[in-house]
Amino acid sequence: MQIVSNTTPISELYKINQLDLLRSLYGSIYIPDAVFQELQQAKILPHLGAAIAQTDWIKIRSIHSPDKRQALQQRYPYLHNGEAAAIVLAQELAAQRIILDDKRARQVAQAEGLPLIGTVGVILLAYRLGQRRSPEAENILDHLYQGTAYISASLYHTAIEALRQESS
Repeated sequence: MQIVSNTTPISELYKINQLDLLRSLYGSIYIPDAVFQELQQAKILPHLGAAIAQTDWIKIRSIHSPDKRQALQQRYPYLHNGEAAAIVLAQELAAQRIILDDKRARQVAQAEGLPLIGTVGVILLAYRLGQRRSPEAENILDHLYQGTAYISASLYHTAIEALRQESS
């Protein structure tokens, strides 16, 4: 299974010591060079880039069509380099899923025909597959919601409600 991730899902899960959740669900994930550069430059997480470089399950790949990334950013100028590169890499790898959180980047990925999931979806999937129990999944969501991740109140409450309904 080939899964591509953007910067935010990795950095937000890393902040709350849940990065291994991606490995337990997917085995390995791919990130484009642009995402790796963003992770290395994360000022509030100075060791994140080194931590990523030392893993054997986060695979850094160059995109083969930088002109495709540029064309994507011309059509959608609000896309960051990492988001555009992740979308292109997902297309090049015919990825089964791309992990994106930014609403507009998700809309572009959908328009490009890519199957996607966000960080909240990853947590719900981990619960559904038995990787995390309901209280653990709720705790992860709480940490993300109360931390630096931008999760709308509506999405947070919907996810918590889904966990509670599925666990009862």
